[in-house]
Amino acid sequence: MVFHVEKITTPEQRAEYATFGFKQPGTNRLSDASDWIVDRDRGVFIASLGGGVLERPYFFELVTLDGVKASIEARVKAEGDVAPNALEVWWSVSAIKVPTEHAGSVGDIRGWLFEGLKEYGFLGETHLSRQVHVDLPANGVAGGRS
Repeated sequence: MVFHVEKITTPEQRAEYATFGFKQPGTNRLSDASDWIVDRDRGVFIASLGGGVLERPYFFELVTLDGVKASIEARVKAEGDVAPNALEVWWSVSAIKVPTEHAGSVGDIRGWLFEGLKEYGFLGETHLSRQVHVDLPANGVAGGRS
């Protein structure tokens, strides 16, 4: 019951990732990420879908094997040296969008997202992070999706 960042390097890993149909925001193209945040024991998968350029947030999609989905927007800030175990990282989540039929899962989604981003550290380079902070919206969900 622990999240970790899995690198996607083999054809089998690429095929598993593709089964979720993660799409890049704004382009509707399938994501070709090189890693994702997974908790296989709980069947929870979080894909980083890009963003973070200029004023754009980073975009994530959270899915579970039992069909729960959420779209996430977050910004990251880091201080320290880009060296092993040297960065202090702050993730600030600005939106968690959940389909109406999964509104009852918001508490779980918040927990999974908190754990997943703590593990993700600085953009998936877990060895660089000394400490990771995650700030979630106070009201649980900002935005919505039908």
